[in-house]
Amino acid sequence: VQEVKDLLAECREYILGILIQLSRKDTKDEVRDAELAAYFTRCKLQPAHMVKVLEVAMIRAYKLKNFITAASFAQRLLNMREVNA
Repeated sequence: VQEVKDLLAECREYILGILIQLSRKDTKDEVRDAELAAYFTRCKLQPAHMVKVLEVAMIRAYKLKNFITAASFAQRLLNMREVNA
């Protein structure tokens, strides 16, 4: 029973992430695009998927010259790679 609940929770996170990603693709506003990319990083995804999400968010923040936010995404990315190594 717990395994099914865990799987449902994971599916819920992925559905939320997909909805955020679809909204991000529809927007023409670069600031909103970066904001949605940042929101996507808060979804609880598998590490392999989270790496890509963090890379996209980091690049979006950097392009808007939001260096502090880009650095925080980069730090999370480095921390993930240290844990998985």
